[in-house]
Amino acid sequence: MISRRTLLAAALGSLPAGALLGSSQASARPIVATDTTLRRYGPVMLIGDSTCGGYIGGLHSELVARSVGPFRYDIQGSRSITRASSKYPSGLAAVSAARADGFDPKAFVVALGANDLWFVARRASVASTMIDALLAEIGADRTVVFLTTYSTRPSAAPRFNAALVKATATWPHLHVLDWAAVAAPHRQWHTADGVHFTPQGAVARDHYLVDAMILASQWADGVVDPQVPRPVAPAAVATKAATRHNVRRTTKAKRTTRTRRSSRSKRTTVVVHRSRVVRL
Repeated sequence: MISRRTLLAAALGSLPAGALLGSSQASARPIVATDTTLRRYGPVMLIGDSTCGGYIGGLHSELVARSVGPFRYDIQGSRSITRASSKYPSGLAAVSAARADGFDPKAFVVALGANDLWFVARRASVASTMIDALLAEIGADRTVVFLTTYSTRPSAAPRFNAALVKATATWPHLHVLDWAAVAAPHRQWHTADGVHFTPQGAVARDHYLVDAMILASQWADGVVDPQVPRPVAPAAVATKAATRHNVRRTTKAKRTTRTRRSSRSKRTTVVVHRSRVVRL
């Protein structure tokens, strides 16, 4: 059984986000989309930075295909949790903008922190201050799923992630999804900066974000032991996507991809609850 304080696997990195979207897009307005169609899982909102934008078309289509809705996502390169900028709206601003547009969901998924690690490295307490500020803005009565951060390079990500876990003692509706545990074994998912994703990694990240939004919706509905309806093995899915982009798949390739999905799905996506590991 997975109870309220649950850690699932997910992370960002240590350098300013933006490379995944490209420098011109990183300085542009956020990528925002709202779908008000009532489906099985929702309403739920994703607030992210450029580590969420590498496969944006796939994210939208999969949310619909997996019966998520109503939903909204607000993705901005170089986004900080709380630091405001005329070019890069913060996580706080994303919450305010959604409510101004009439979208005030019961559940939020937050994939931020990469652009704040420089400050966390210099003062560890900054992490808790920023996390608390965003959770207060969202509201103590809302369910929040917050992804851990990750970089293949040395960074303050472990400090930030520790602050997230600590925050669950103060915020009863906070769930920490540990993307770092999923991403760490897959260096091929990351570009040279250690933060952003290759095509394989972007697809894996996309599937994980959808899983997180589904779980957030279920927790908000009071489901004690939520289940992802279609468990995804990121490594297998990414392999399939990369094959589709680069070579024409043969029948043998299709069989190989299916085999990988079957053999890895139970060990790739994990939920960590305190000292326990629960496999989806």
